[in-house]
Amino acid sequence: MCLAIPGKIIDIPVVMDEVFRMAKVSFGGVVKDVDLTMSPDAKIGDYVL
Repeated sequence: MCLAIPGKIIDIPVVMDEVFRMAKVSFGGVVKDVDLTMSPDAKIGDYVL
């Protein structure tokens, strides 16, 4: 089962590749590294699932 938990993008470190981007996302205070490959228009402050 997959759970869609909204998290806020708090940082997008230096991008080394236009396709493969990673972001630091806060899920209620728990910060995780998240792959943004499927969300190319995501920017700091946006919410992702």
